[in-house]
Amino acid sequence: MVIDKWQWGTYFTPITFIGLPFVAVCFLSIIFLNNLGLPDLRYEVLLIWIVGLLFFWLGGFLWALQKMNMKKLSNKPIALESSSRKQLFLFGFILFVVYVKAYLIANKHGFIFNEDFEKDFGSGITGHGMMVLRIVLIYLIITSKKRDFFSFIIIALTLGLNFLYQVKSWILIPVIAGLVGRIILNKSQVSIGKMLLLPMIAFGVFVGVYTISLGTEVPFSFFTNHFLHYLFSGTLGMSMHLDYNYPVDDNWVYLFNPLINIFNAITGTEISSNSSDFWIHTGANWTNVKTFFGTIYIYGGVTKGIIISMIFGMFYYSFLFFLGISRNIYILVVYVLLLACLFFGWFDSYMMNLTSYEVPVLGILFFLISKSKFNIRGV
Repeated sequence: MVIDKWQWGTYFTPITFIGLPFVAVCFLSIIFLNNLGLPDLRYEVLLIWIVGLLFFWLGGFLWALQKMNMKKLSNKPIALESSSRKQLFLFGFILFVVYVKAYLIANKHGFIFNEDFEKDFGSGITGHGMMVLRIVLIYLIITSKKRDFFSFIIIALTLGLNFLYQVKSWILIPVIAGLVGRIILNKSQVSIGKMLLLPMIAFGVFVGVYTISLGTEVPFSFFTNHFLHYLFSGTLGMSMHLDYNYPVDDNWVYLFNPLINIFNAITGTEISSNSSDFWIHTGANWTNVKTFFGTIYIYGGVTKGIIISMIFGMFYYSFLFFLGISRNIYILVVYVLLLACLFFGWFDSYMMNLTSYEVPVLGILFFLISKSKFNIRGV
């Protein structure tokens, strides 16, 4: 972190966002796991993360070497304007199309918001529409002012769609990304109160999502148990994977599954699931997540895992590098989204999700349009 601050001029770097939350979760594990009747973490989990973090950072250091002649990130302002009416109209139209499609999907499933609904909602027009809306949501959270009434309506309606999708992390990730973007631009400040508010918001998201899917008769203990299971499922899932001597170095190609599925979709080949097949019962519930570096280790082993950790580090740091060059709001949106994904590295690797690839491509496209001579005034 200190070296990154010296190199990049900011603490808001990938190594900070992946490392500090993991340390916090491990600290909470020491306090709570035994009290909850769950097994302790194996020390190998920490070892895998220490090695993974080192090579992840080294991948980013290659970009730092390219940056030696650049001014520090924090000293170069990013051009920022409030959303124009044309932008808000375009955002609203996209939102309307996704809502209509979501209604048709919900009607197909009898307005039962189960896993079948989630699968249909996360694919096709709605799936790709939600990718665009994640950019819109982060953009509006960053740029909106207190009196931007229509912006707040679009933010609220987009969050409503995320609740329908029922994936807790994809409700929290755009919000965290938007808040980080505001802090980077000095539109908001970091405070202990805001940091303590984050787990309260996360718990509220849990209550909201499960209330939508299971109804209002669910006891409060259900929410607390599932929240704690979610918090420890990645680290504990990785630890127990090692306990049970499950396979390691299983299939490194799986770590790039979203890219492979793009090729499969183009060639008409069957698309494979991005979810891991390694299910483990932690003593509280079933889990198939193994943290960011745990997933890399399980599927890549030691040697390939080190190489892939460096590749992923180069990927994440590349957007910090290009943000320093472009000073563009859309590159900032992509960067803070990737930081928010890393924030959940204690849970799983979001490189296994198409969003980590599609949103950067869309963000770069928006950046090129914003710089193009064919750019429409006000867009």
